[in-house]
Amino acid sequence: MNKILSLLGLMFIGLKLTNFIVWNWWLVLSPFLFIVLYYSILVSLYLYAAHLENKNLETRNKYRKKGKFEKMLEEAQKQHYSKK
Repeated sequence: MNKILSLLGLMFIGLKLTNFIVWNWWLVLSPFLFIVLYYSILVSLYLYAAHLENKNLETRNKYRKKGKFEKMLEEAQKQHYSKK
């Protein structure tokens, strides 16, 4: 899809520079704007999904029961830092 839009945009630029078409520049550059819009939407969706995943992990860790090893590790850390 991006290759087709890029080629179409390059073709429009060539036609505009040779005065074969008399369009406004925003029409000539519109295929490139669609590419930018497409990638902007993809990045936004990726960041939103990462935010939801992070929020889900925080909630899951908040209500998760700690195992024996984690409890022992916390106790050791408390003892270690209380000596300082």
